[in-house]
Amino acid sequence: MGKKGWLRFWGIFLLVGAPALTALAKAPDNDLWFLLAHGRYVLSQGFPQLEPFSIHQGLDFVMQQWLSGVLFQLIHEGAGLLGLALLAAFSAALSAWLFYRLAMGASKGDFPLSLLLTLLFSRMISPVMVTRPYLFTVPILLFLLLCLENWVSKGRWQSLAPLPLLSLLLVNLQASMWPLLLIFTLPYLAEQILPPRL
Repeated sequence: MGKKGWLRFWGIFLLVGAPALTALAKAPDNDLWFLLAHGRYVLSQGFPQLEPFSIHQGLDFVMQQWLSGVLFQLIHEGAGLLGLALLAAFSAALSAWLFYRLAMGASKGDFPLSLLLTLLFSRMISPVMVTRPYLFTVPILLFLLLCLENWVSKGRWQSLAPLPLLSLLLVNLQASMWPLLLIFTLPYLAEQILPPRL
């Protein structure tokens, strides 16, 4: 491998490793305990209709991140807080990698620019890469954009095949963020429907 190859290798290592180490070093988010309790509840009792942990009696409740709670609970049971920290590190690294792929496509392969943009992106998302449902939401939204970009740039309808699965995952992992799938998709749909400008 030549000098340019080694620079590229260390650049990619930096863009994936830096956000992962940042996420790994963070303390668990306070909401983690709420999510773990609800994950345990879903695993043992099923879906709650009433909020089981509130001081209020009979409070109607929809657990919009039930799957995140269950996954966090299963990881916590098997690997403790270290397992959850490793999940956060993996999600941060995956998010950085997906953003890098988007940047490389948009910049037509400009590695230094893509690396710089990815490092800035990683810095911007580092506050949300904690043990919350965002660990799943960020990579899902980035993968959605990657699929849409691949569809537009290469004209492959097969690139849209993962979209229903991404929608299903997001609505169960963090339902409040599901409308972002539509918001991210609208410009691509508009570009396909509206006549081109001269």
